[in-house]
Amino acid sequence: VRKKNHALKPLSPIPLQTYAIEFTMMALAKSGQSGAKPPALEIATAAFDEDGQMLNGEVGIIDPAQSEVQAGGVYRALQEIDVPTNAKFVRVAVRDITNDHIGAMEISLPLVPNAESQTTATRPSNND
Repeated sequence: VRKKNHALKPLSPIPLQTYAIEFTMMALAKSGQSGAKPPALEIATAAFDEDGQMLNGEVGIIDPAQSEVQAGGVYRALQEIDVPTNAKFVRVAVRDITNDHIGAMEISLPLVPNAESQTTATRPSNND
């Protein structure tokens, strides 16, 4: 219990890494309607440690009125989340608000940057 006449101790800083998650989705036309419209989606992203404790989370709604459908009936959304460097995985869930369909996936951390993965990849040998 903190005494009222004592100042709070400052918390130690938590090292963070910002991850940007880009979603690419198909905009489907409803039967009887012309033109493809993006659905209203809710996107939730959460970072967890090795014990499964949630460290941070973000929830966002993609407003179809602000989404521009690109060529091929595709639209994109971006969500950023600050993840503590000790996080072991990120879970991403997408919910279609109109019909309550949900999809989710889990991504192991840390991610390997593209340049690093290309330099450390081994070439297949040609002596079959």
